[in-house]
Amino acid sequence: SRLALFDTVGVEWPSIVGEAAGLSQAELARIANEAAKYALLDDRERITNIDLLQAVSERKAAARG
Repeated sequence: SRLALFDTVGVEWPSIVGEAAGLSQAELARIANEAAKYALLDDRERITNIDLLQAVSERKAAARG
């Protein structure tokens, strides 16, 4: 996962896991990539809850069509 290249200290994993419940492994991989992209575009080395939750929300919206 691209997340391994970023600092994830402070991420509230239980809340992220709860929001991502029911998504496929492929969707989770896309979420990780999207969160990493948000950090890169914002010139940050840290992934935040906001990055992950935004990626989860976008993935769920795409799945709904």
